[in-house]
Amino acid sequence: MVKHMLLLCPWMKAVWFDCPFGYSPDLASISTLDSWLIGFLSSTFVDGDQRDWGVSLFMFCSWEIWKARCKALFKDLRPSPQLVLSQAISCLEEFSRAKDLATCAPLINSGAPTRLYWSSPPLPFVKINIDGAWEAQWVVIRDHTGSLVGATAQYCYLSSAAE
Repeated sequence: MVKHMLLLCPWMKAVWFDCPFGYSPDLASISTLDSWLIGFLSSTFVDGDQRDWGVSLFMFCSWEIWKARCKALFKDLRPSPQLVLSQAISCLEEFSRAKDLATCAPLINSGAPTRLYWSSPPLPFVKINIDGAWEAQWVVIRDHTGSLVGATAQYCYLSSAAE
């Protein structure tokens, strides 16, 4: 099923071939997803920086393919290879910018890692925690004792984490 989803669909082949590395999978040599990934990376990317970029683009393409297939199955929306690839590249660019910012940030504590704990809000406030998902937002609300006040999940269709 995964092999079909990521490789055998005609529009899927267009996504991989249109990628900046112009990949056309040799379907006869692929038996498992991990063998495909290893073969793909070893044949396409040689040096470390290019390999990291390739792995990231591969992962974002796979994620966007998954989302497009879900929309095709559950919302009857025809997948567009160009849109999938455009969104994957956009995600990769956003990821690269965030990674660059993270490496420029000064280190506050270079010692042993510290554990992070949830801290309660002062009375009469509540604390609202929101996840960072793109298509569904989970919200959990707790009071000063840590007791659950409420929770919800809602779909919201965003094109990137920045929205």
